[in-house]
Amino acid sequence: SYYIGADVATRRAQDYSAFSIMDRNGEEVGCFKGKLSTNEFAKILMHYGYMFNTATIAPETNDVGLAVTSDIQVAKYPNLYYSTKILRKKGKSKPETEDIPGWLTTSKNRSLIIDELEDDIRNEAIFVRDPFFVQEAYTFIYDASNRPVALGKNKKSKDEESEGQTYTDDAIMAKAITNFIRKGKKKTTIVAPQ
Repeated sequence: SYYIGADVATRRAQDYSAFSIMDRNGEEVGCFKGKLSTNEFAKILMHYGYMFNTATIAPETNDVGLAVTSDIQVAKYPNLYYSTKILRKKGKSKPETEDIPGWLTTSKNRSLIIDELEDDIRNEAIFVRDPFFVQEAYTFIYDASNRPVALGKNKKSKDEESEGQTYTDDAIMAKAITNFIRKGKKKTTIVAPQ
């Protein structure tokens, strides 16, 4: 069994689209980081998905990632990852659930998957071959709000932007998603606000 986690970006700005391919045991067998259109990225994800035994593909479905996930659905790729969203509605005792195609990153699960990736690296539970990941790891920090983020990302003022360079965390996020889903955690649960 193989798993592909993908961080999706537009071809603009400093973000890149990236993916990582791992087997069930955490051995990385492929990676990518580059600037592609969303439909090109969906095609390359499916190409490698089929190459690796119809791998489970979990593209981040936030924002522009929805276009990639939609393209994969339209192509009827048979092994797309689904997140579960819990909807708590007023007046109902039992919450409703909704399956969402792709990986939906939230502030809570982002920290969780990054912490799990860090633990697995420290415990040598995964084998990383990704040079993009290694490069990004040097500039991946915990910011003033104790959030794991690339150095210089999410700056608040223009003055801050001129002080230093902004780095990326695309390969890190792709690997964190892949690492999470390869452990057999078929779905991630997101609790929607009331």
